[in-house]
Amino acid sequence: MSAVLIPIISRDERLSVLLTRRSETLRHHAGQICFPGGRCDPEDQDEVQTALRETHEEIGLQPQEIQILGKLPGRGTRTQFHITPIVGLIEQEYALRLNHTEVSEAFEVPLHVLRQQLPPFKKNHHLGPYPSFIWHHHLIWGATAGLLEECLQLFSEPC
Repeated sequence: MSAVLIPIISRDERLSVLLTRRSETLRHHAGQICFPGGRCDPEDQDEVQTALRETHEEIGLQPQEIQILGKLPGRGTRTQFHITPIVGLIEQEYALRLNHTEVSEAFEVPLHVLRQQLPPFKKNHHLGPYPSFIWHHHLIWGATAGLLEECLQLFSEPC
């Protein structure tokens, strides 16, 4: 079991989502775009605590900076991981401290840009039946793109 945080940033009445690019040296999913998160530790009380702990470890956001909005349904990935997505809101300016052994960069994508990609996300034949799109030089696909699709349904107001 693992959990990820879908960090929604609220700034100047606009919403964006914070994504990370995994370090190239990691054993699983190296270099891929994802949300901060990871495996549940035995001492974690629940998936929310896992997502907050992993987010702090990977990008330095403090749990108190994040207002938990809720959970999306868990899902499996084609690489046999099961993830529970936790949606969190960040309403103030934040400073990141990337743990470069896990994360090589972090960046925001405005939700209105993601919304323009729907419906549906562009399908890429080389990546299988997964939604995908390009944001600047980043390819976002697979479970991450699928979670973004679900997340956009939660935020139906104009972004």
